Amino acid sequence: ETFTNKTFTSPVTNTPTLTLSTTSSTTDARLSWDSTNKKLQVGNGTISLDFASSNVITNAQVASYTLVLADKDKLVEVSNASANTLTVPLNSSVAFPVGTQITILQTGAGQTTITATGGVTINATPGLKLRAQWSSVTLIKRATDTMGAVLRFDGPVCRPVPSRRKAAPATPAGGDERTGRPSSRSRCLLVQEQIALDQLVDDAANAVIAAARLLDDLLDLRAVGETNWSAGGEHGQLARHVAGELGLVLEE
Repeated sequence: ETFTNKTFTSPVTNTPTLTLSTTSSTTDARLSWDSTNKKLQVGNGTISLDFASSNVITNAQVASYTLVLADKDKLVEVSNASANTLTVPLNSSVAFPVGTQITILQTGAGQTTITATGGVTINATPGLKLRAQWSSVTLIKRATDTMGAVLRFDGPVCRPVPSRRKAAPATPAGGDERTGRPSSRSRCLLVQEQIALDQLVDDAANAVIAAARLLDDLLDLRAVGETNWSAGGEHGQLARHVAGELGLVLEE
């Protein structure tokens, strides 16, 4: 028997079956079922909230792609050997609810760049290019046409920075610069960090060169002084002074 808009007092049901409407409703506490994306929907009086399983639904793409409403709370994979783009559309064409999260995973060798349709703002730092294969970013809708991009720990945007140092002997890709053997992990520095590191190395190299020149001068002076050490006087005092300075330099 089917009951419509009935009130039961202390009902007892045996092996009940509950069938939900597949049409979402914003009415407070109204339940529905999204049969396409497999989500439970609950109205809160203003919007219909989605409650999904902890199992992530994947949308696999093999070329540049523009997000659609069905991508809400999904993992979008992009597998392409060439550079590609993932575009965030205007709210007027694809109205993701505020709070929507979409994770983008670059599964191919081609670098994926997140782009915004004119009128859309994507807040991110340091940029919107995924670093390499298997890098990822989570897009979070913060306002009508505003997205926040959270780059994962493996995905800061990096680009090569020309070094001012002399070129080192070639090593295998991902190898250890000192031994030439493959390293256990690769390194990726942000642009600012690379510049600071280069500057630090240059400063250290200049300091070593300056110290070496001073050491050469002191050694020359000591050689001159030693020839007159036993004679004492001015030359002997110079030799003793140089010997003291040389000790300090060597200690540094």
